[in-house]
Amino acid sequence: MIAFPLYILLFIYLVYLVVFIIFSLLNFYHIMDSVSFDSVSFTMSFFVLISSILILFFTFSALAKLGINWKYMVVLFGGS
Repeated sequence: MIAFPLYILLFIYLVYLVVFIIFSLLNFYHIMDSVSFDSVSFTMSFFVLISSILILFFTFSALAKLGINWKYMVVLFGGS
């Protein structure tokens, strides 16, 4: 039987967010370094940034409204 608390999923999500932010910063650094200030790169970077902010906002607002008990144990492959 494998069991873990539900808040472990929050830590996994946090690691994903940190990696995503690192890659986003590297992307913006590359745009600044290569001086590729054209309308396409600006539009796509703006779209990705706004989309990421909206996804984070809706994720946190949905999780806050649900009132989840994060100490709940998730059981995988549990017996009877």
